Amino acid sequence: MKISDLGLDEREIHISQSADDRSVFTIFCDDPVWIERLKKLGIQEDPERRTADGLGKYFILPANQLTIRKKRIVSEEERERKREQASRIFQQHRSSASEFPLSAGEDASL
Repeated sequence: MKISDLGLDEREIHISQSADDRSVFTIFCDDPVWIERLKKLGIQEDPERRTADGLGKYFILPANQLTIRKKRIVSEEERERKREQASRIFQQHRSSASEFPLSAGEDASL
């Protein structure tokens, strides 16, 4: 059996951490899409762990590379307030930039 023989509902990714070593996470994955993503991100394969059937890979992820966060819910009022604030800042920037126009031949990139 090969990874490609697994159905989509059978492919998994597991992230775990042992309490005796909180400096790393172990990732087990048998989904080829995620295996490629993890490799492209430069996440190191665990050279000591292999699956008996060859249907997945283990990776080692330093704990400081994983972030778990709560989804921030922004109200419409807050979103509108932020939009107006950004618009004011943009307008101020445009007006201050127009006070100092570039001379002929002057480069705008710094």
